Amino acid sequence: MTTQELVAPAYTAPTTYSEIIRDEIKAECGRRGISQRRLSRVIGISQQSLSDRWRGRIPWTLDEVERLEPVLGLDRGALLFRCARRDSNPQPSDP
Repeated sequence: MTTQELVAPAYTAPTTYSEIIRDEIKAECGRRGISQRRLSRVIGISQQSLSDRWRGRIPWTLDEVERLEPVLGLDRGALLFRCARRDSNPQPSDP
């Protein structure tokens, strides 16, 4: 195994609203100690479906985000505000 294979891939900041929403949901679950298993049960989707959303393979729908509200104590408006706030912090590399 080479040194290159042992190095973790570089972090890539989220660039789309779907990625920002995914990261915010993951962060809130981490803050509250909510596992993927528990979250999938509470919002009524399979663990595989949740894993697909967790990894960004499938974006969260607004209906799913709405079902997260009572679990995470985070409403859609606050989540979208976080997205807008993060998006309003332009970086030098932005076009």
